[in-house]
Amino acid sequence: MTDDERAKNDVSFTGLHGEYRYQLVRLPLNWGQARRFAADTDGRLAGGDDVGLLRWLAKIDGGHPVSMWLGARRTEDGWLWEDGQSPKDVPLPEVESLHQRLLLTGDDDLAAVDSEERHAFVIEWVDEKQDEVESAVAEAR
Repeated sequence: MTDDERAKNDVSFTGLHGEYRYQLVRLPLNWGQARRFAADTDGRLAGGDDVGLLRWLAKIDGGHPVSMWLGARRTEDGWLWEDGQSPKDVPLPEVESLHQRLLLTGDDDLAAVDSEERHAFVIEWVDEKQDEVESAVAEAR
């Protein structure tokens, strides 16, 4: 199997929710790597203060359980989404350290876990970038 074929296996094009396009990347990376990977494709880690979105993301892989990084980090003042907003409607877990990040678990729960763990992740864009993501996954291998 070529690197491009493996990259396509690591990327699931998943569609639209609201005004954004989402793509699950199964390539396990730590949170910082996943965040940079998303930024390199002009996207960001998915997430936001929308319970409906989080429910949709939990089913993004056709209902198969997968744990994935979300775009929220803990600051001294509390959780902060990648878009700079503070959570209001989504109850986020308590954390033990500022090194923890938000993970949507395969059990559809939100968990604060160490940012160095390696997990799949979901990228969010305003427009479609699927081909760029597949190329970036191939390069990352």
